[in-house]
Amino acid sequence: MFSLYWKIGNVSHSKDFSTRRNIKKPVLFPQYQGNVGSFDLVSAYVGSREINPPSNLNIIKVEDSIPENSRNPLLNEIRWIGNVGLSTTQHFLLTDVVGEYVSSEVKPFYWKHVLPDAGIDPLSVTILDSSLLPVDRYSYKVIRVEARDDLDLVVSGTYESCSIFSNYKNLYNKNSGETEFYYVRYSVSGTTHYKLLNSEPAFTEATTDDVSLVTGQLKSWRKVYILTTGVSYFAVTTPSTGINYYLTPLERSRILVKDPIDRSDNVPWFLSVSNGSLNIIRDSVPYSYSIPEFSSQTFSPLYPYKIEVEEEAERIKPDILKVDRNLLIVDSTLYVMDILICDANMNVQYALTSETTKNGTYYQENGKNVLRIIETDKAWVTWDSNGISSCDLDGGFIHLQREYSDTKYFYITYYYKETGYELTTLNVNPVFDEEYNGHFYVLYIIPSGGDNFPTQNTSIHYLKVDRSGRIIETSQNSSSGNLDLASTIHLESQYMYYSQEATTTSNGINYSGQNYVDVIDASSFPSKGILFWKTIFNTFVYKPYDSIVGNRIYLENTTLSSNLPALTNLRLHSFKTPYTTEATNRYQWLILAEVHSASSSRVDDLSIIDLRVPGGVIKSKYYREASALDPRSVWARPEVISSRGQAVPGHSAAIVKLPYTLLKDYGGVLALEEIEAIVKDRHLAVGVMPIIIFHGAIPEIESLSSTSTSISVSWYTEGSSYTYNIYYSTSKDGEWILANSSPVGDSAYGNNYTIEGLTPKLTYYVVVTSISLDGIESPKSSAWGIKTRNS
Repeated sequence: MFSLYWKIGNVSHSKDFSTRRNIKKPVLFPQYQGNVGSFDLVSAYVGSREINPPSNLNIIKVEDSIPENSRNPLLNEIRWIGNVGLSTTQHFLLTDVVGEYVSSEVKPFYWKHVLPDAGIDPLSVTILDSSLLPVDRYSYKVIRVEARDDLDLVVSGTYESCSIFSNYKNLYNKNSGETEFYYVRYSVSGTTHYKLLNSEPAFTEATTDDVSLVTGQLKSWRKVYILTTGVSYFAVTTPSTGINYYLTPLERSRILVKDPIDRSDNVPWFLSVSNGSLNIIRDSVPYSYSIPEFSSQTFSPLYPYKIEVEEEAERIKPDILKVDRNLLIVDSTLYVMDILICDANMNVQYALTSETTKNGTYYQENGKNVLRIIETDKAWVTWDSNGISSCDLDGGFIHLQREYSDTKYFYITYYYKETGYELTTLNVNPVFDEEYNGHFYVLYIIPSGGDNFPTQNTSIHYLKVDRSGRIIETSQNSSSGNLDLASTIHLESQYMYYSQEATTTSNGINYSGQNYVDVIDASSFPSKGILFWKTIFNTFVYKPYDSIVGNRIYLENTTLSSNLPALTNLRLHSFKTPYTTEATNRYQWLILAEVHSASSSRVDDLSIIDLRVPGGVIKSKYYREASALDPRSVWARPEVISSRGQAVPGHSAAIVKLPYTLLKDYGGVLALEEIEAIVKDRHLAVGVMPIIIFHGAIPEIESLSSTSTSISVSWYTEGSSYTYNIYYSTSKDGEWILANSSPVGDSAYGNNYTIEGLTPKLTYYVVVTSISLDGIESPKSSAWGIKTRNS
């Protein structure tokens, strides 16, 4: 009935576990809850640091194998006049504003900060660094644009805009904690203002607002451009000719793999691929790379925007927060940002919003006002639309009106512009995959062009590869609109290898029309792969083979198209070389990344430190060392610990993994306390700390979308033997309302349900449970939240 999942015993100081499958430290600060003498004491183990997911997940990015997709073209500016055709990217920055340097040096300014009042005096504007000291005055330029009418005539005394042009960006390195922030200082009507620098592209794409109602032509003085997409190029048109424009591609113009947003150990890790695009020509054949899956995502409220509900923000400075994505904020009821500031017990103390119409109204949970209690201050929590000072929308930084203590937690609901496609079909969190430690994943992208179908609806696929290099699984099959790779890479236990090489030579002349090749020695070749050789014309020939008998290699569903001379050098190249643009081939598939998860090799990350003296717990000096090592350590009654310490029975902790159906609440016969007693008394030694994890067929939500009065939820199938219940609530902690009148049947093609009759502009949370054939309902899935739209 019970299975031991993990056990650690007799741990010595700085014991290295680097050879074990450590995804998260198995035990942190286990507490011995029994009574030893007259004192309750904690077990004398302390972890140096939690083994966190980023130290286990390793993404080896190789998307630069296409030169057009590498970083090199992104590093240099392209100078041009008027119109230009681009062959590599449609994501770029464009400007005609340069710095005031010596005549031999011209530095374009690619970013601008639009000031809130077009009439601001440019002389009152200054950029300040994080210490609030002015930066070099030649490193930016303030431009005030006079307003013009539809005939392009200046309207005297009025201004269209006032903007700062520079190359400054707010930066934050999550790994090192280093920051670089800039502020804008300006004066309006004698009042000085300080705002966070909010950099946006210097030019924008033209809209109908940029077209003259009189002439029907683009207004020549607008800082805009028009982008036209051709078969193998992107053409850029600007409203003015005879002016020097400067252009540089953006990083997101590349097609590259991005890390999971949330890398907590208990949630799926979904990689995403940036929505870039590029075109190449190989052997006179055009190939177009793009992400058609991008537009198939669930957007809210409309393409390409999404909503993030109550994301815990990172506190960078006492008055600056950081979210994982860009921000979209408009002072309206459509795109708004709400910030809930909570204490350590998750009680809401302040509620900030960008929606001015909510200012002063009560913040409510489950339809009730919330009372804020801060020491002796008691008051109802109300929405404050003045608490957000400014934002860096592109960087995801939020500047608050006041500073908050480091004991506060910040939860932000906001809209953002999606820039990548999240690959929810591939969960790379190894905690969810027991086989992960022996495998890795290879992500690749298929272009349109060549032998590929030009209208494929999927381009991103992955391979699952074991440590010997065999490809044991692929997401690409005949249903994807491309080559049926699933039937090609392995058939009846014959495998293709992801990366393996072997060499031999042809034995005698192999004639055109043969379905085999005789070689001198095929002993180093696997039974399935791709044969590769160079012709006298310096071109390459690729022939897949599916069996070897002796030294005869049999080709797979193909024959030789011309004679193969004796002693020709033959090579085996499995998936990697012929299916990447490093080689010239008809597929030109681009390998993006290899995704591995391995234990950290750093001793500090992989140790549990035993602070006991022989036969006892800890000395007082060890207590001080443990507190310095990890301030989260809390020790019971350290003042009574003697020089020798107090004895604690046992030396270890164990994690036990059990099905949830053992519990009374889920169809079983045992209470949680009974299970704990059985595990502890019958199966573990005295003093061993049991950590019990329950598992089972708990559904996983795939996506949410909303209208003004409904929410549609989809979830992954648990198999034909299950049905499902769907619950919703206005709080992620419940009280949950059952949405469906009877259990929803399982569908192998995707499960979904629409909850009707909801209130517009209100955030709802949704969970799903599974029901087994004998009527046992599972625990609830993780709660997903979404806001209904404005009616």
